[in-house]
Amino acid sequence: MATITLEYDGRSTIFQQLIQLFISLGGKVKTIDSKEAEDIAKNYAGVKSGRIKTRPLSQLFDEL
Repeated sequence: MATITLEYDGRSTIFQQLIQLFISLGGKVKTIDSKEAEDIAKNYAGVKSGRIKTRPLSQLFDEL
């Protein structure tokens, strides 16, 4: 299972239709509270600033 976080303009009717299509294909929508959204934003900012290091997924499998 994968989780995808989207940020979009709620006024965009095309994007709303795209989300409805995704839901009709079996996708599930999970809303997050503001605390969880703040944590995600902090972690993303840490990655962008270089404070949190990331590695490609292929490198993880090489280490295993």
